[in-house]
This record gives sequence, structure tokens and C-alpha cells, in this order.
Amino acid sequence: MSRTVIRRRLAVVCLSLLWLPLGSGPILSAGPAATLTTGAGSPGARSLGDPFYPTLGNGGYDVGHYDLDLTWHSPDAAHPRGWLAGGAAIDLRTSQDLSELSFDLTGANTQVERVTVDGDPARHVEDGLGRKLIVSPSRVLPVDTDVRVEVTWTATPMGVNKLGEDEPLDDPNGPSGAGVRALARGFLSDGDGGWFLASQPDGAHTLFPSNDYPTDKATVTVRLTAPPGMLGVATGSRVGQTANADGTITTTWASRHPVATHVLAMGVGRWSIIEEDPPGSPHLRSSVPTDLAALASYRVEVLDDVVAWLQTAIGRRYPFDSLGIQLVAPGSTDAVLEGQTLILTDAGVLDPRLSACDWRSLVVHEATHQWFGDWVSLTRWDQKWLSEGHATFYQRLWETAAGCDPLTFDDRMRTIYQAGQAVRDEGGPPDRPRTPSFAYQQTIYDQGALALYALRQEVGPVTFRAIETTWLDRYADGSASTDDFIALASEVADRDLSGFLDDWLRADVLPPMPGHPDWVPRPRRSPGPLGCDVPGCQ
Repeated sequence: MSRTVIRRRLAVVCLSLLWLPLGSGPILSAGPAATLTTGAGSPGARSLGDPFYPTLGNGGYDVGHYDLDLTWHSPDAAHPRGWLAGGAAIDLRTSQDLSELSFDLTGANTQVERVTVDGDPARHVEDGLGRKLIVSPSRVLPVDTDVRVEVTWTATPMGVNKLGEDEPLDDPNGPSGAGVRALARGFLSDGDGGWFLASQPDGAHTLFPSNDYPTDKATVTVRLTAPPGMLGVATGSRVGQTANADGTITTTWASRHPVATHVLAMGVGRWSIIEEDPPGSPHLRSSVPTDLAALASYRVEVLDDVVAWLQTAIGRRYPFDSLGIQLVAPGSTDAVLEGQTLILTDAGVLDPRLSACDWRSLVVHEATHQWFGDWVSLTRWDQKWLSEGHATFYQRLWETAAGCDPLTFDDRMRTIYQAGQAVRDEGGPPDRPRTPSFAYQQTIYDQGALALYALRQEVGPVTFRAIETTWLDRYADGSASTDDFIALASEVADRDLSGFLDDWLRADVLPPMPGHPDWVPRPRRSPGPLGCDVPGCQ
């Protein structure tokens, strides 16, 4: 997600909280009663204990693959936002003897019709809070067993994510007394008869049952059936498309790399595909509003150059088979999200007043996430600097290299350093943001990038590059933590960097900058809302 949007983007307010309010109420239907036929087993955990999003995640199993079959029905009198009929086959492997397992699923907008486990009907209820689907199989599932859970359900969009519409609610996942309002995320209407998924950080389970946590990555196949005049798009590569007798079109997308649910992108809308296969790049395919396709072509054409620059700057080839931009209806979202292979933003970026520098900077940031955040994912949401700090670091590098920043890279880092103590006083250090809101503020964006700059100053550019590439090589297609990063940096540098990186990532006091003893933090000034003190941020 791009800090460029916060700093520069026209007609879009500052990104605030990205967590989604979850409804409550026992609306999931119960299936046949379960009869256990083997040993007692035990229920899987209904949370993975995240400090920022404590209801997310489920224990007792690891998902290997999601196979989603989603049919969209256009808005009508009974469903003014439209509705979706869904089928999911979830292939998982048990990590304990399971008498019961759970999935993240928002009860406020879904109705489960049937659940089977390895073909046998299974009892299913909701958790009483509207956040979990609880499944009781007809037998205990032994540890280290491959299991298929199939779910059929219907869902309606959570809302229309347009500024001034559908007033968002306080986030129940956030800390008590946070005093902030959440912007809509999840399964959303685009206001033009279609829908899209704004999945970060916890939006995926407003659409389908999942283990909605970044440590349980899985490959995904998505079949999207769209009404006449519409098209379905999703993360991955397009592997099939069928025109059906009723005029609908079913398009199948598949990812051979595992995907964290919070970067799974998809939707159905009045879209066209712009695609090309330039030498040295992945397959480029973007979905854009059909009536804006001619305007959109000059925006999406930057992808080839961005990928080429990042491959050189990072030192590793683009990790996936495809890359594109998902432009949804103008004004339908405030979000810019780093969906794996499909970057979400709204078509307001076609406004010619958005400069080429600002647009390319945004795309560089989101494309960097394909390496840092998507290919190597997080293990905890309070360690989001690993994703946003890296994306901001390479974005700042690009801005100076492209002449889009009047300052040199060192001078830009100096200005960030000068603001650093005030940012820490307000929001905490990069690896210890005080609340979820600060995970989308300077605390982890610019200050995370500053920590990486300090590391490069300390070990030199050659060793720093080796740390970055080893990080990607070692944790590719997986998840890793700040402790993992510190240990790997120490290993590659052949010296103990734990104290140095602890100071930069976890200390309340901004450390001295290596090589720049003259850099001094400026005195703290009164911050704006949520510590936001950059122009245009609200």
C-alpha cells in the first residue's frame, strides 16, 4: 500500500485504518449433527493470537489450496448491491487430531448452506460473534492427514466504498478506545453493478471461508462467472474462459505460487483486459473500466519499465508469472492495495492532474510489494514495516534516480531522519507501532525505510544487497518475522547486528545515523490526527 497516496494523490484522503468492522449474529445455518467415530481429538484454535487483529486465523491445520467457484448476480430489487453464490473446496493438512475446525467468515453478509468434510456432511455453526465458521466433522481428523472441506454459501457486498457513503463503524478488532473510524474493506460493490475485493488486512473472509492470516499461504484457483457485459479477474494467470449459453462468461484464474489471503485480489465488473508480453517482463495484464480503456492504456504501460528497474535495484527477477493493475470504477475505493500480481486502485488515477512522477512512484511502491510482502509475507501484523518499509525504501530510491525528487537519496533520508523522533514519540518505532492505525502511518513507511537506510550505512551497499537477496531467496513463498530478518542480516554480515537493528526497529529513542554524525532530529511539533503531519493527510 502506497504512502504516495497519502502524500500526493489528488481527490483521495489519507489512508487511515484498514481493518474492517465485522458483524455479529447467528446467521450461519447448522448442518447434520456430528457423530465422532474415532479418538476424542480436540478443537483447533480459533485465533492465532495476533496482537493487532486477535480474532484472525485458525489453528490445527494448514491450507494447501483454495478452489473457489463464484457466480455473481447483478443488482435487483431484492439485492440492490447484487449477490454472489459461492462454492469453495479447501484442501488442508491437519497438524493435530482435530474434532473441530474453524474458518474466518463474516456472518454479517454471508449465509452458509452446506459443508462437507471429505464428502461427508458436517455440522456447521457460527461462533456467536459473527466472525467464524465452526465445522464439526463426522469423525476425528487424524494429525498429518490431507482433508478436503467443501462449503457452499451466498454473500452480499459489505457496502459501497465511496467517500461519504456507508458511514464506517468503529473497528471491533482494534484496541479499545482507539477513537478512530475504519474505512470499508472487504467484499465491496463498485457502485456500477459489479464488485471487488479490498482484502488487506482482513477483508478476504467477508467473501469466502478462509484461514485469513498471512502465515497460512496457499495456492488458489478462482472461477468467476460474470453476467453479460461483465468480466471476472483475479490474482494469478488466466487459464481458461468459457462463454455460457445464458450469456454469462466464466473466467478461471490460477496462481502456482502460494498467496496470503490479504493480498488475494479479484472482482467482477464492466472491465476490459489490456495485456502484453514484453521481453524480460512477466505477462502484463490489467483490468480497466471498458469505457475508460483508451485513457487507461497510458497509465498501465508503465509496468514494463517499473519491473525492469526493480529487478535491477533489488537484484532478483520478478517472482510471479503476471502483473497488472486492477482499476475499479472512479471513486469506488480510497485504497491502493498490493494484490499479488494485481494492484488495486480506482480509476481516479486517470485524472491528468496526477503527474507521471506521482503515478510511477505509486506503481513502484506497490510493485515492490510483489517481492517484499507478497513473495515473502508477514508473520504478524505489528511487523508490517517488513513490507511497507521495503516498499518505501525502493520507492524513494526510484524517485531520486528518476529525477522525481529534487533531493538526493541521502538528503531525502536526512529529512526523514529529522522527523524521526517526533514520529516515534507519537506512533512508536517501526517494529512496535502503538496501535493498528500507526501501521498505516509514517511509523512504518518512512521510518521503516530509514531503518533499512541505516543498515546499508552500517554494513555497506554490497553487504546490504546480499542481505536483501538472501532474505528473498530463503523465505520465498513463505512468511518471515523481524527476528528472522535480524538473524539473517547478522549471518550475512558475519557480525552480530541484533543490538543495532533492535535500536532502529524497536527503541523509543531514534539512534544516531551511521556516517552522518551531523544529522539531528528536529524538536517534536504538534501532530495532526493520528500523528499525521504530512500535507493533505486527514
